[in-house]
Amino acid sequence: MRQSLRLPFAALIMATACGLVAAGCADRNADVRGSVRGLATFEGEPLANGSITFEPTAGTRGAIAGGEIVGGRYHIPTAIGPAIGTNLVRVSVMGLTGRTVRGPGGQLGDEIAETLPAHCNTASTLKVEIKKGRNELNLDLRSKPE
Repeated sequence: MRQSLRLPFAALIMATACGLVAAGCADRNADVRGSVRGLATFEGEPLANGSITFEPTAGTRGAIAGGEIVGGRYHIPTAIGPAIGTNLVRVSVMGLTGRTVRGPGGQLGDEIAETLPAHCNTASTLKVEIKKGRNELNLDLRSKPE
């Protein structure tokens, strides 16, 4: 009878230890990354789809983080979130231009290109401060830089 109690007790100890280790690993990015969510609009209208990236600026250590925009909303969890500190924000939306172009194989097809102005993405100067924990960042992008 004594041996039958040892096995479940040992299993309970191992399960508890594994749970504590897993919980610690899940939070390992919490000291260097934050989560961010918000609404992304252009001229007041929610972006149907696109992408958003956060690039650490000088003085902020970390990797580039990004996520998808769907129905104007985006969410990047802490595990893959932007670095805590100052980040450059870039928003990109690809769409049909209405023009027909030749592809690499010579076939004709619809041209797809960036639909937002360069100051929203490739020439962005929009900087935000990401704090530890949850961050709410709503962006109302405009056709002319402010």
